[in-house]
This record gives sequence, C-alpha cells and structure tokens, in this order.
Amino acid sequence: MVDFHPIEMKDREWIEPFLQAADLRGSEYSFANSFNWRKVHDIQVARQDGFYFVMAGKGKKKSYLYPIGQGDKLQAIESLVTDARERKTPFSIHGMLTEQTRELDSLFPGRFVFHETRDLYDYIYNRESLAGLAGKKLHAKRNHINKFKTLNNWSYEPISRENIEQCWEMNRQWCIQQGCGEDPG
Repeated sequence: MVDFHPIEMKDREWIEPFLQAADLRGSEYSFANSFNWRKVHDIQVARQDGFYFVMAGKGKKKSYLYPIGQGDKLQAIESLVTDARERKTPFSIHGMLTEQTRELDSLFPGRFVFHETRDLYDYIYNRESLAGLAGKKLHAKRNHINKFKTLNNWSYEPISRENIEQCWEMNRQWCIQQGCGEDPG
C-alpha cells in the first residue's frame, strides 16, 4: 500500500519541485488548491519511487491524480492500482489532462476506459478581463456578482488565524443550503 498521509503545509517544501518540474495546467496540480480543499476532499499525498502521488475522496470513493515525477511511470501507476485494490476501492484517476490520457493509454493499451466530465473542466481567463468583468462575454459573471451583492449582507476581509473558524462555519452553512452532500464538488 502507498504510504499516503493528509496533506500538510510542511509538505509544500517537497511537493512544489514536483509541480514546477511537471508544469501542468490543471488546477489539481497546484499545492494551494490541494491544501485548501484538503478537508472537503480528504486529500492525501505520498512521495514514492521518485513520484508525487495524490489520493482524494472519502470512504470507498477514492480517486488518484495521475502521478508526476521521474522514474518508471508504468510501475508508478501499477502501485496506485495495487493501492486501490488493497483499499477495496475501484481504481480511478481524476483530473487527467489530454497528454496524460494519451500516455496512460500507450502504457496500458486498452486497459482503461476514459470518461470526460465537462462540468469539471478548468477554465482560464485573462486576468485583466476577469478583474474588470468588462465586455459581453463576462456579462453572466457580472450578473451573479450583482445578485449576490443585492441579496446578501456581506463584507470582505483577509482570512487570518483569528477568523478561519468563522470561514469554515460559513462554508459549512453554505454547503447545507446548497445541498453539498448530494454533490461533493
């Protein structure tokens, strides 16, 4: 079994070099995202045989990220397949990029089935456009923000140690209202 542990801030020191070397554009391949979503998705990490491994999910619904690092990629994936079997959970990789799908299929021709989940795709916006929300293309985003401002009593403040628990409580309450139990995303 792969020696996974819950991601911690101190893991950033060894994870960042893997991420920088891989230079992947998926949001799953960001330390900040993994760390920030750690409680929601039970994100766990491991360093093994020259690879960075990520496992996420609760109970029997575990899923892995495509491994990044240097070494025998075929063996790295077999390690994850074995890990899933030992955890008695179906083997699944989430957040795969097109090049990873091609590589996996070439390493294991016909062994895996690939499904696109369009609702989970990442989208990239021009920073200036998103900051100002100018133009017809971002009209819907402007409307969402204006509706939020109209319907809610809100304020902006930096997240700190003093208010982090309030942030978690706000997120928990929002999740109850939005039915997050029905959709873990």
